[in-house]
Amino acid sequence: MTRNSTSWRPGMSGNPGGRAKHTEQTLEALELARELAPKAVRRLAEIMDSRDEGAAARACVVILDRALGRPHQQVELQQSDVGSPNTSTATLLAAMTDEELETLDDIYTAAAKRAGEDAGVR
Repeated sequence: MTRNSTSWRPGMSGNPGGRAKHTEQTLEALELARELAPKAVRRLAEIMDSRDEGAAARACVVILDRALGRPHQQVELQQSDVGSPNTSTATLLAAMTDEELETLDDIYTAAAKRAGEDAGVR
């Protein structure tokens, strides 16, 4: 693919200022959440023993998700799925040829340039 003016160059960041700094309120909320986390886990453990099977199952799932991470989902893609109304953008892009991807990149680059010119950016 040809490099254009909107491509990232090696060593350049798309966010040179870095991640936004947390506000004092956000830092306070994070600290409080960390302090309350053990209490929340103990409460979930209590709910696991509930007679309400739905609540108990949900508590189990929450604890397992936090402890082990959510399970990965396997997705099988068939050629007939490509182009259906429910097909994700990632799936469509994965099915495109290099030439089609280059054409799409050219279209987006031209549109971005036009949008910048319309906004008075040159």
